[in-house]
Amino acid sequence: ALRLIWGQGTPADPEAGLQWIRKSAAAGCPDAQDFLGACYSHGDLVSKDPEEAARWKRLAAEQGHHACMADLAECYSRGFGVPRNQEKSAYWSSLASQHVTVRVFPDVEIDQTESLSLENDEERAARLRELADDGEASAQCSLGDCYSYGTGVPKDREEAVWWYRKAAEGGSAQAQYQLALSYFMGDGVVASDGKGVQWLNLSSGQGHRDAQCELGLCFLEGRGVSRDFFEAIRLLNLAAEAGVLKAQYHLGWLFLEGHAVSQDFEEAARWLLPAAREGLPEAQNLVGLMHERGDGIRLDQEEAVDWYQRAAEAGLSDGQYNLGRAFFEGRGAPQNIAFAVQMFRTAAEQGNVDAQNFLGKCHSKGDGVPQDAGEAVRWYRTAADRGNAEAQYHLGECLFSGSGTKRDIDGAVRYFRRAAEQGFSLASLALGECYAKGEAVPQSLTAAAHWFHKAGISFLQRGSIDEVLVCVERIKSISGSNPDVIPNAFLADELLEAVYSKNVNGDSQADLEGLEEICGFGTGWVVSESHLLTNYHVVEDCNQAQLIFPCGLKVDAFIERVDRANDLALLGVSDGQDLPPPIPISPSEGHAGQSVLTIGYPHPNDLGTTPKITEGIISSTSGYENDVRFLQITVPVQRGNSGGPLLNLMGEVVGVVVSKLNAAKMFELTGDLTENVNFAVKTAYIQPLLAAASARAISYDRGVCNTHSLEDLFHRLTPSIALIAVKRDS
Repeated sequence: ALRLIWGQGTPADPEAGLQWIRKSAAAGCPDAQDFLGACYSHGDLVSKDPEEAARWKRLAAEQGHHACMADLAECYSRGFGVPRNQEKSAYWSSLASQHVTVRVFPDVEIDQTESLSLENDEERAARLRELADDGEASAQCSLGDCYSYGTGVPKDREEAVWWYRKAAEGGSAQAQYQLALSYFMGDGVVASDGKGVQWLNLSSGQGHRDAQCELGLCFLEGRGVSRDFFEAIRLLNLAAEAGVLKAQYHLGWLFLEGHAVSQDFEEAARWLLPAAREGLPEAQNLVGLMHERGDGIRLDQEEAVDWYQRAAEAGLSDGQYNLGRAFFEGRGAPQNIAFAVQMFRTAAEQGNVDAQNFLGKCHSKGDGVPQDAGEAVRWYRTAADRGNAEAQYHLGECLFSGSGTKRDIDGAVRYFRRAAEQGFSLASLALGECYAKGEAVPQSLTAAAHWFHKAGISFLQRGSIDEVLVCVERIKSISGSNPDVIPNAFLADELLEAVYSKNVNGDSQADLEGLEEICGFGTGWVVSESHLLTNYHVVEDCNQAQLIFPCGLKVDAFIERVDRANDLALLGVSDGQDLPPPIPISPSEGHAGQSVLTIGYPHPNDLGTTPKITEGIISSTSGYENDVRFLQITVPVQRGNSGGPLLNLMGEVVGVVVSKLNAAKMFELTGDLTENVNFAVKTAYIQPLLAAASARAISYDRGVCNTHSLEDLFHRLTPSIALIAVKRDS
């Protein structure tokens, strides 16, 4: 049958091959039943039919086919072709892990899976105990599962961990994976992310796909290990290619959001669609969003609703919220406010903050429920206290007016400020009005102009030009006939200029400007968990800078330490602000002839704000006039590269790009036109600056450090290299 399907040794005839597969499966061949189940699961050679897929998988599983046992466990876990049932999922998963082989006679091996599957839980656990005591690692792992789930033995997580550890030390990749999860959750053992990562490393190294997925997520989040986007993507890709749904979902989400990778809707669809078709609710919800927006796949509101419904039926609160939105707006489905509110409530009760906020709006306006200002306040407060900016704004409105709650202007301003600091435009506008009138805050027309301007920038980014003009009018009205009274009255003109720029060019310099006028650009790189390094001349005479990372992250930074003599500056960010992972500093100095590269942002106004990579060599270990502080390099650099890292082929910093030789001046002096004579500050001069700020740099273990291609280095290091937009003093 397989030869006919694949055309091996005979002309391919998939239809005839499938007929033979059916005959073999009907005759009880578990491998044929497994193959037929896979066909119905994926829609290969037959129409996709989850129920038929689960039926054939069950027939094979009941004959002891361990792969089908695992597949059937997954079906029950996701509700694919069978009702969702976690107990049955755990049962079949336990059976799948009990595929062990024992030696009865010196040259005879007997598979114990089938006999074990015919025993009751207590007999099976006792038999596993015998095998485990004989040192069978797979039996030890299975016995750990029994104690973990309470199957045939009393539930005992500490005992489960003990057996997982025995099996893990015996080389069982599955046990190493289970032990890692126990450490992450602190379940049966003292929680330790570091130890969890150690066991994941061992399991992943043996090709355990789930372990590769979890280890990739650890590198992505910096859990138990330094964040490394390149390694995270590599591991997630391995697991996703092997069909691990969780890996496919996370990889698709990263490409959809442009987090740690360049945003790529088509690549997002490539990973999310298979996971969604296999029944993963989180992926189904995102595929619905992509259909709703037309991101990478066709714009289709009805298809979006279909995917939302699948996710909602699986119990995913995001799917329930999005399904509610569709029925509330009558988009892709007939408008049904009552059903929408039902979905919002179901999601809200699961803790979905967007649904809680929307439910508050429904109660406030009487949409689908009796109008109830008090109930609106209750839901607004629930969402607001969990960080939802729109809910914070609406709660501020209620507190300000006394609608549904006691009037509290001080509380209103607090919530307006929280929402405004998250960039919610209406909250910024409301906060500006409070400062203009001195309500619950000291009257300050300067502060009012600041918040009106911030609101205008937010409106501009959304394309709401009329609202931007309202902000312009408010700044002009409070400045009156004498704008010199308010030192930042010029912000109104900046907003107008941004509006005209956006109307003419379809883009806005305001995206870079933030709140202040840009007076220069440079490059900086993450050197510690809360610091960036750049050149002093990049930030000289300025007191603020905005860091713009390739993933779209924008962070306000301040100058923490400077070394004017060596042209270095250390920039700090506020506590709690997450930065991409630091780039390690090489423990050894660069040497002449060494291949090096830099990544930076030359001439961003003309060449754009995407990072650029250039390569060359270290041509000398001293700079102009034998200055030992510098390396002379042939790496091409331009204005805007200043402050960027000079990197070796292991991805370590060996210097900081600082300047290029003035070719025109050298031509006047010597008559020669010099090319590619540039300089970088040696890393030895970075360390005192870091020590003064108590900043800790990182370095690689040189025993395991390898060189990489330029392409790999670019993708690995770029997330940690920022465009620095310097703002003038206010």
